[in-house]
Amino acid sequence: MSLFAYHLRQGLRSLRRTPVLTALMVLSIAMGIGASMTTLTVKHLLSGDPLPGRSGQIYYPQVDASTRGERTRREPLDMLDYTSATDLWRDGPADRKALVVDSPVKLSAPGSQEPAMMTTLLSTTADFFPMFQVPMAYG
Repeated sequence: MSLFAYHLRQGLRSLRRTPVLTALMVLSIAMGIGASMTTLTVKHLLSGDPLPGRSGQIYYPQVDASTRGERTRREPLDMLDYTSATDLWRDGPADRKALVVDSPVKLSAPGSQEPAMMTTLLSTTADFFPMFQVPMAYG
């Protein structure tokens, strides 16, 4: 008698004695396998190259422009300050360069009684569109 046949008989015997508990165990194992496969699939999708064919040509500078003598944070900020960004824009040699600016703006509809609302505006330079092959929708 093989070990697999022995375990199969034990499983069937357990199913006859306690069907609810056996069903719960099978369901919990199935949920664990499903959760593991979902996690592996998401990891596989997120670990891919976000810009296939262009990632080796894109540079994302991070500059610590603090003027204090002591460093208060371990990593530089994700975004450059205005002075650093314009200096790199003017001086850095590159085929294409793009700046993305994050600005708070106040919006209000003309003739509306609604109060103006604050929102965030992302604006960029012209080279952004051919660099990332983004179609120009308006403008």
